[in-house]
Amino acid sequence: MVVSLILMLVISFGSFFAVLAAGWSPRLGLDLAGGTELILTPATGHTISASQLNEAETIIRNRVAGIGVSGSTVQVQGNPPQIIVQVPGVDNGRQLQREIASTAQLLFRPVVCFAVPYVKPTGKTKIGNTAHLPACDPPYVLSKQNINVVPNSNDVNGYTSNNIPADPKYANYPSTIPTQDVALRPALLPGLPTAQGTARYVLFPAVMTGNVVSGAQAQQDSTGAWVVNCTLTSQGSVQWDHYSQQYFHQFMGIELDGIVQSAPLILPAQASWTSFNGQVSISGNLTQADANTL
Repeated sequence: MVVSLILMLVISFGSFFAVLAAGWSPRLGLDLAGGTELILTPATGHTISASQLNEAETIIRNRVAGIGVSGSTVQVQGNPPQIIVQVPGVDNGRQLQREIASTAQLLFRPVVCFAVPYVKPTGKTKIGNTAHLPACDPPYVLSKQNINVVPNSNDVNGYTSNNIPADPKYANYPSTIPTQDVALRPALLPGLPTAQGTARYVLFPAVMTGNVVSGAQAQQDSTGAWVVNCTLTSQGSVQWDHYSQQYFHQFMGIELDGIVQSAPLILPAQASWTSFNGQVSISGNLTQADANTL
């Protein structure tokens, strides 16, 4: 028993001094470290589906992760369900609510040009001011003339076009932060991550919001390719016809919560513009998962 006691003491004190030497410290919970807890509930009188709850939870998790505070948690509890967010060490509850609990916005923004990935400046180089974005240089502007879409039934895509590179001038400009992502202002936003990396887009102010969409479904077209079919409201149909004609054969960015989910060309397989009659189909090498997410 004496040997066992001595061995236990050696292990205990050894572990204690090892922790001190490593510089480790306890991670305090919300009750000890202080912080903010937000409880998000469905609007009064509204019920939400499991898919809507999952979508909301994913959006909130992404926003919380973007804050960069370790020890933050996002949990779904109760019936009706609530999303409970706990962020230790952050005491400004109103600011936190603005950052992570605002309604996700769906915006339709014409694309001005592609932008190269952000590179943090070194030395005397200054970080670009995203509140005042410079104009894209002419060779990189995604104008109808530069893109030069030509419908071609013999091409696998149904058309050919010029491959416009990304404008290198935006290398030192970080993407627009959420508080500056305003519908009536230009923005520099990332796209969804792909195997080739994450594209970035310089975008005009929004021409429409998600209010024009009355429904959307991920479906397969006649060739078996996955697409997203959207039904527009009567007012949205009129608006979309106007802007799709204005930006015919150009890119339209579809932004959700600060990320360009898709940036399709408008009617690239057609030689002339025709009315959409309130039905919009978004296509372009989408997998089933891509279509469901979009």
